[in-house]
Amino acid sequence: MISSLTQPELDLIEVFRSGVETLAGTRLGLARLERHDRRDHWIMSTRWPIDRRWWLELAVRPTVPQIRVAVVTDDPMRSRDAEAMISESSLTSREFIGLAFKNAGLIWPEPPVEHYRESADRFCFATPLDLVSLDELAGEAIRDKVLKMLDGYHRCLTGQIVE
Repeated sequence: MISSLTQPELDLIEVFRSGVETLAGTRLGLARLERHDRRDHWIMSTRWPIDRRWWLELAVRPTVPQIRVAVVTDDPMRSRDAEAMISESSLTSREFIGLAFKNAGLIWPEPPVEHYRESADRFCFATPLDLVSLDELAGEAIRDKVLKMLDGYHRCLTGQIVE
């Protein structure tokens, strides 16, 4: 399948992703990363391993347009453990992730949180960030927000959430 994106749009996405990847390495210590892009550019994602069988993920969905920040596992038991951790906190998943974002410096008390199974082998907790247009990717504010979202999801899994 051929991409419908123009070269300037692809360049804009590349600059955005490279910027977030660099900042994730320097500010969050996430130096190792993997890119997983569909050939048609429907989804262009970067994954950072953060724990045994857990990855942070930044997905750019240019045709929506949307950014999705997630924590992903290929282990159903790890996914259930995360569900239990949220349940035992007595918070909703939105409140739980919102608290993690707050600890990462992002005030978003109840962000949308989607928990789903993708294909047969990936379990995700994700927060979508809708864009008016891809041009928003050029701004520093969006990179900063995404970095804080990644940090918040990382804090969720490493137990660094404090009230």
